[in-house]
Amino acid sequence: MLYSKTYNLLKFDFINLKNNLILKIFATLFLLSNGVTGSFSAVFKELSMDELVSTSPVILIGTVNGLRFTTIDGSEKPYTEYSLIVNEVIVGADKAKSQTGETFSLFLAGGMSKKGFVDVVGGMPKLELAKTYLLMLRGGKWSLNPISGWNQGVFQLVGLGDNRGQVVVSLNGGVLVGDLDQKLQFVKPDPNRIRSQTRPTPESGETGGGLYLNPKNRQPDKMDDAKPRLYREDNVEELQKEDDIRAADQPAEISQISKHEALAIMLGGAKPILLTELIENLQARAKLAAPSLEKLEFSLKPTVLPDVLDSEKPPQAEN
Repeated sequence: MLYSKTYNLLKFDFINLKNNLILKIFATLFLLSNGVTGSFSAVFKELSMDELVSTSPVILIGTVNGLRFTTIDGSEKPYTEYSLIVNEVIVGADKAKSQTGETFSLFLAGGMSKKGFVDVVGGMPKLELAKTYLLMLRGGKWSLNPISGWNQGVFQLVGLGDNRGQVVVSLNGGVLVGDLDQKLQFVKPDPNRIRSQTRPTPESGETGGGLYLNPKNRQPDKMDDAKPRLYREDNVEELQKEDDIRAADQPAEISQISKHEALAIMLGGAKPILLTELIENLQARAKLAAPSLEKLEFSLKPTVLPDVLDSEKPPQAEN
């Protein structure tokens, strides 16, 4: 049985608290005789794209190729260490080069400790193996999470196929749409918008692709159409007539729609932001913020918090 200590740290980082906190902090700590549960919460400002960029001396794209639980500098506090392959450095190539090579490690607080405890940090981003992400990494010292805006500065990149590029998706599944000069807007695709118009293509071998639009929105065959039809020499003509009727009822042409067009339908007509557009936008903003970005220190290694709760013993099973 695993012993779990939960730190519900929503968009909260002790070291940079003054820079990020905008409303108020509620901090509570409950020490129970049969275990420990620490609970902290904070209210933070939702950052604009300018604010995310101005606090991110390094922005890069990486693909997760490994993860493990580890500790830092002898502390018993566990971290989840993600190993990522660097695909492209968008901003801060010089600073990134000093600490990353073809791969780098991203440390996020929480995970399995050596004692068998599970530390859970509420709202902490969770990355998946083999997925590709755009990461906005903030400057200065940090203790729990190096991503700008806690979880606002990480996006999954999803390919559309057919050389149409990649769309930008939040960790909760919303696709980045609209105008990057306005408040960031994410819309979750609704498959119900397309199910009534499309059917899967039997001959398509591509996973998630091969959607075909039926111009007539033809309804499924009636149950009577599914009755067994046995071949007999004396009813060949009858069967042929039925086949001719079915063929005439089919649309003359069924047009193929791409993943990009299917996504547009599922987004209700909202225009998804492509990765190429986002990169250009980020680089332009970083150029304007260059004087302040150059002053920011950058480190991929956390400054570990004291092990303030690790003295508590886990609950013992009753005899």
